[in-house]
Amino acid sequence: MEIDQLDAITPIDGRYRKIAQDAAEYLSEYALMRRRIKAEITFLKHFITLAEPALVEELPENWVSRLDTIGEKFSREDARRVKELEKRLGHDVGAVMEYLRGKLHEEGLGRLAPFIHFGLTSEDVNNIAYSTMLRDFSQQLLIPEVLEFLEKLSDLAQKHKGSVMLGRTHGQPAIPTTLGKFLANYVYRVAKLAEEVSNHGFYGKIGGAVGDNAALKAVYPDVDWVGATNSIVKQMGLEPFPANTQILPHEGASLFFSKLAVMAGVLSNLCRDLWLLGMLEHVGFSRHEEEIHSSTMPHKANPLMVENAEGCFDLSGELLSYLSRRLLASRLHRDLSDSIIKRFYGTPLTLLLIGLRNLRKALETIAVNVESMRREVDAHQEVFSEPLQLILRKHGIEEAHKIIGRIKPGDMREVLENINAPKEVEQEVKQILAEGYTGYSEKLAEQLLKDAAIIIQRLKQHD
Repeated sequence: MEIDQLDAITPIDGRYRKIAQDAAEYLSEYALMRRRIKAEITFLKHFITLAEPALVEELPENWVSRLDTIGEKFSREDARRVKELEKRLGHDVGAVMEYLRGKLHEEGLGRLAPFIHFGLTSEDVNNIAYSTMLRDFSQQLLIPEVLEFLEKLSDLAQKHKGSVMLGRTHGQPAIPTTLGKFLANYVYRVAKLAEEVSNHGFYGKIGGAVGDNAALKAVYPDVDWVGATNSIVKQMGLEPFPANTQILPHEGASLFFSKLAVMAGVLSNLCRDLWLLGMLEHVGFSRHEEEIHSSTMPHKANPLMVENAEGCFDLSGELLSYLSRRLLASRLHRDLSDSIIKRFYGTPLTLLLIGLRNLRKALETIAVNVESMRREVDAHQEVFSEPLQLILRKHGIEEAHKIIGRIKPGDMREVLENINAPKEVEQEVKQILAEGYTGYSEKLAEQLLKDAAIIIQRLKQHD
């Protein structure tokens, strides 16, 4: 029975279901079952070839393709059958095994039924299922979403690479820069993190009850099971990890989650900066004609998508950080405390996806007030005290920093008069004022965007 979204306990499956429904193809229980089925079938094919080659002669000629078809056609109705079996058996992987045995008999491959899950432990199946789930979500859904977001942010940065804005340090007026340079910083940072995430390799293992493949070696001693199981793991697109107990140690997943937590943190900070720019009236956020942004103030046009994204990123980052730490703990050769934790992988990952989509939506409606930014710079002439004190020092006035610091903020011409600056100093300052004192901001913005574009192109080719 499909759950009514109004009955959903978490808003991911309720309020925000439509925003990230495609995440279910990677992070739902059905998605996990599909990958368990694939892991079981992949192992079975290789096991029969290695351990029971004589049995192959008794099987239909197309037995391999028929096995593959079972996995490829695994439907939600099939998943419901597995859930019914789990109610009776009380074991999720045991239910998958029972389902596959029945399916083999249905497909005329009953001779293979005794060899389902032969010499394996549940974690041999689960670790492969979870690793491929995370890998596929990252490569097929998350990274493409990051790239779409980066293209929007890059366009905005490129458009405003020369738009002067007042830099602020400690929340106070600092010196001028450009909005494009400020945003280009984020483009580059997120692109670098996306490449780290995209290049992350996932581990897998097949090792039996305590990681030594004792059962397989005991029953089929002539087969090199270490080499064979490593080969199977590689064919699943994973890197074999040799230091196992019953479980695959979680370093690989923990590093992956750590990288995503850092990305979530950077994106959350971008949201806060956009919010502050909105507060300063340097950017605006539009709303649809019938939208209400305040139940009492009709004039309000709030940065709703930015605020929503910030909350998503913050919650996602905290959960990812917790996962990365907690998953490293496992008592001796196995305990089940990580099992329930892994079932919540979808929560922080989907929150990250929702945040990206809502932030991209905000960028599509953002309006930059170039004149407001320029007026703020003009209203804070004191920010040009930095070049003034440096020019004075260049002309031999050692205490220039103190001298300028004692003068009340005001028009630079008044400051120059107060200190009786030499004519050449006045000319140099006027030249700097005319040029805007934004240093290499525009060139740096261009270079950052160029470097980020190269990374983005690599990621597209990798995808």
